[in-house]
Amino acid sequence: MSKLKDIPKSPKKSPRRGFLTSRFINHDLGGTLTGILDILVVCGLFITVNVAVSRPGCSWNHRGDWTAFDRAKRVFALSPKTVKYLGELNKPVTVVVLYAPPQGQKDYAVAESVKELLTRMERRTRYLRVESVNVVSEPFKAKKLLDKHKVKTDPDAFTNPTIGGTGGGQVFFISDKRKKSVSFNDIATYALKKEKQKDQAKNQSKKPQTADYRLQYFSGEEVFLNALITVTQQQQPRVCFTSGHGEASIKGFTAFDLSFAAELLKQQNFETETVDKISGQVPVRCDVLVVAGPRVALAESEVSSIQTYLARGGKLLFMTRTLDVTGQAWSRSGLEELLASYGVRVEDAAAIDSKTAIRGIPPRDRTISPVSWLVRDGWSAKHPIGQAMRGKVMRVDSPRALVSVPHPNMDTQAILTTQSKGAAAWGERDLFGSTAQYDAKRDIKSPVAVVMASRELAKKGEKKRRARVMVLGTHLLVANYKLSPNQPSFDYTKEFVLMAFNWLAEQESLVALAPRRPEHVKLKLNIQQVNRIARLVVLWLPLLAVMLGLLVWLIPGASSKRGRARKLARKTDKPGGAK
Repeated sequence: MSKLKDIPKSPKKSPRRGFLTSRFINHDLGGTLTGILDILVVCGLFITVNVAVSRPGCSWNHRGDWTAFDRAKRVFALSPKTVKYLGELNKPVTVVVLYAPPQGQKDYAVAESVKELLTRMERRTRYLRVESVNVVSEPFKAKKLLDKHKVKTDPDAFTNPTIGGTGGGQVFFISDKRKKSVSFNDIATYALKKEKQKDQAKNQSKKPQTADYRLQYFSGEEVFLNALITVTQQQQPRVCFTSGHGEASIKGFTAFDLSFAAELLKQQNFETETVDKISGQVPVRCDVLVVAGPRVALAESEVSSIQTYLARGGKLLFMTRTLDVTGQAWSRSGLEELLASYGVRVEDAAAIDSKTAIRGIPPRDRTISPVSWLVRDGWSAKHPIGQAMRGKVMRVDSPRALVSVPHPNMDTQAILTTQSKGAAAWGERDLFGSTAQYDAKRDIKSPVAVVMASRELAKKGEKKRRARVMVLGTHLLVANYKLSPNQPSFDYTKEFVLMAFNWLAEQESLVALAPRRPEHVKLKLNIQQVNRIARLVVLWLPLLAVMLGLLVWLIPGASSKRGRARKLARKTDKPGGAK
């Protein structure tokens, strides 16, 4: 028995603990919850940053609107006009974006900007669906979309004449059977970097440096909204061009005809036709009547027909010539008195701006005088067309001077005038003199108008259509050579022509949305700042981490009572451990 008593008893096994009753939870519940919370916060931050960076427009090479505190500098923020139209949209529209990888980051930034803007527009309505395809990496998908919607790509849309590189893209707006194409070149305007401009000016005799172009203006919202309205509006305005008086023809392809203008109008959902006889009545189907620089004066019966047409709310665009067929007298159209009754008088004078004058076009036509100048700051802020064209350059060739005639029932405004002041700009009456200079006694004082618009005011209780009249001091503003694809990129004649016809057709929603100007932010550091950052990252931050580690290790109480209690508790749970 004694031997049995001497045998040591086996220690009792401690009961098995669950997770909720473990010492890990019971002895350090606060630390456990803090650790779990830290893990969740880190994961949340990681997911948030990845989602934010993956959004279009927030990539490393392009800034998003959330970094711009000034609303005027927000490139992609939709205007109230766009938001309102998208909210009222009730027809399905498919938007197909085809883009090619560029030879640099500039065109890629435009592609990302296009997708960012369309994504914001898509979120505002359930009727808009956007599809983006890379024509290089996904050629079969791109061909399938083109065949499905029966559209064709324009090779010129994938080359940029300004920066001289390939890339770019094309956007198609499709609704029912209506289609509208927009090129990346129509929404992006590039400008040479200022430092490069200075370097090239200093080193003109040396080898030219590589051009560094920056995106100066982004007009995506204006162009896309106009395209949406074009494919969703219920009816197509019809523009009628008169003929039989030596007018410029919409079917001719000479430098002074209007075939390019007619094609441009068709792309904007206008219908065009030529009317031969208006002596009886101007066709009712004509929403806008165009008299484009007649060589021969219209007959009285034709003038009477146009007057009746305007009386019932018609719209008239008149373009005058400088000289008649003989080249020895001012041109006469027969519409002078009618235009004066609507607030615009065509003067026997040529508008000249000597400070911005350039070399005139070759006098192929004897009715053209070589008087040409550029305008940038002559746009009127009182008219919607002038507001949209402010700051944009346009070349004006051989313009006649226009003068406003006060009329109680008409609102007449000068859209474009000479921008120089004083004796630098005037209306020259003696165009055949040996020298052209300002004569205060005879000539017209600056500013001299060359484009004027007039609209009939509404009377109380009157709901009839009201007339609109626009007069261009020269028919060359709409000529083929001004709307040619080879026209310099700084000339905005195309935009002006579209705005003029949209205003006459009472489509003000297509007139004015100011282009956005992206900011280009670049961090420049000198050698001292770079060395300072290098020392901070390579030396001081690691040294600070080592010092903090030593501090924690050397602090008295690092092996605290709580730590010793945990160690003792673990030994107690083991077989043969301390009591």
